[in-house]
Amino acid sequence: MAHHRDESVMVIVAVPGERWEFEFLSDGSPEVEKFVSNGEIAGEQALSELFDRYWKTR
Repeated sequence: MAHHRDESVMVIVAVPGERWEFEFLSDGSPEVEKFVSNGEIAGEQALSELFDRYWKTR
């Protein structure tokens, strides 16, 4: 379970090759987002790609 927005509660479900995020809003409606793996396993280079893309030095 997680909480990222004031008006919702999130339940995260991980199954092989997929991650599902269910957000239940205060009005009772759900939002669902699904992340599906392409089946490829990345190596050390993926860490460099992540840092190059999102790390901001100041």
